[in-house]
Amino acid sequence: RSFWPLWLDRWVDGFAKDVPEGSSILDIGCGTGNALLRLSRKKPPLLAGIDISPKSIVVAKAKLSNLPADLKVGDAESDLPWPNDAFDVAIMTAAIHHVPNPENVLHQAFRILKPKGRLIIADPFFFFPLLQIENLLLKIYPLNGDLHFFSQKGLRTLVEGCGFQDIEQKHAAFLARYTI
Repeated sequence: RSFWPLWLDRWVDGFAKDVPEGSSILDIGCGTGNALLRLSRKKPPLLAGIDISPKSIVVAKAKLSNLPADLKVGDAESDLPWPNDAFDVAIMTAAIHHVPNPENVLHQAFRILKPKGRLIIADPFFFFPLLQIENLLLKIYPLNGDLHFFSQKGLRTLVEGCGFQDIEQKHAAFLARYTI
């Protein structure tokens, strides 16, 4: 009913080339499972997702019922309920701007990724000064759970501070960039 799902599909298709075939994949903030469903083409041995919304997880479980999917309701800021070194790839699609303490999520993502694992963060990209105006307005009135949008440099600094290395930033679709 809107352009949002189509845009997200293009976004996921854009970064899918950076997900190696046969990788185990965790989607942090998986919502209704659309990204995991699209990435199932990569023939993962395990698809996993976590979202704070129980209703979203119910939809995701139905959508991914024929796939090896481990979907959980939970708060990624406090804990990702999987063991250390469990995944080859972790993704966050249009999610990090909803997180009050993104460092906590990124430290958890670092923990669950295997050595040489990949974190892919795809989030809306706004040009200056629109980014500053957007973030100022969100401090006054958070909208739809949006809390803070990052600049490309700000996101790079954030992930570097959480231990990630070999960082690349790429374009996926209109106003859609992603960080690996």
